[in-house]
Amino acid sequence: MQNALVVFRPLVAGCLLTLWSSTLCAQSVTGLQGRTLKIGQTTSFTLQGSDFNESLRVIASDPKVTVKVAKVEPTQATLEATLPAD
Repeated sequence: MQNALVVFRPLVAGCLLTLWSSTLCAQSVTGLQGRTLKIGQTTSFTLQGSDFNESLRVIASDPKVTVKVAKVEPTQATLEATLPAD
């Protein structure tokens, strides 16, 4: 019985961690339409995926590029990215 208890505790902890992380990180991206930014203009992109909600956040690797989430639906999100003129 003691060996079963030793195995059971990590299993329960793992299940709780999985449930907790799946509620926070369940969004997944399966596709992207639009991949080119034009200098000095705002460009729209469409992400396809699953489980999108209002918690969706997007960042750019270049701090000069601003990106915002314009619209979110469960399987699609519209992003707007702006590249400065300089």
